[in-house]
Amino acid sequence: MGRVIGAVLITAVIALAAGWLLWGRIAAQADADRAATQAQIAQLEQQRIQLQAQNDQLRTELNKVQAEEERLSTVNNELAEALEKARLTGKIPPPNALPYPPK
Repeated sequence: MGRVIGAVLITAVIALAAGWLLWGRIAAQADADRAATQAQIAQLEQQRIQLQAQNDQLRTELNKVQAEEERLSTVNNELAEALEKARLTGKIPPPNALPYPPK
């Protein structure tokens, strides 16, 4: 009976030691995974900030291009009207009355 209890105690101690070592390795791996995930999150956040700044810059440039397109369209319409008037009346307007042609 004493041998059985001793064997059970020794087996329990070995099982506890093995469980404790296994738990330590699992916890260390979880910590490493958590640190890697945090590093990846920080990297993605930095990339998001960079892309947001690039997006803002591109929107500003797009607004400039759209404003220039609108201005050129207006000038083109003015030139078309002036040419149509010249065609109908047969008179060419003075050069200072015409807008500069779009580039």
